[in-house]
Amino acid sequence: MTTTFNELLTLRAKLEASLDKAHHITDEAQKVKHLAKESQPICTKLRAAADAAELQVADELWPLPKYREMLHSVSR
Repeated sequence: MTTTFNELLTLRAKLEASLDKAHHITDEAQKVKHLAKESQPICTKLRAAADAAELQVADELWPLPKYREMLHSVSR
């Protein structure tokens, strides 16, 4: 679990830095290219790490609905 938690923190910091860099790009086309090339891959890795954390943390300790629970819930 420690490895997953550290990966989450590292990726969060990388994403924050990437988004901060994007915030300072004034040309919208360049900003989109930056987001697609740098930020989106970080988001994908961050999502994978979060999914791994969901599987490692006991249900009673996870305060939010897990992805699989939201996916299979049906609102009526």
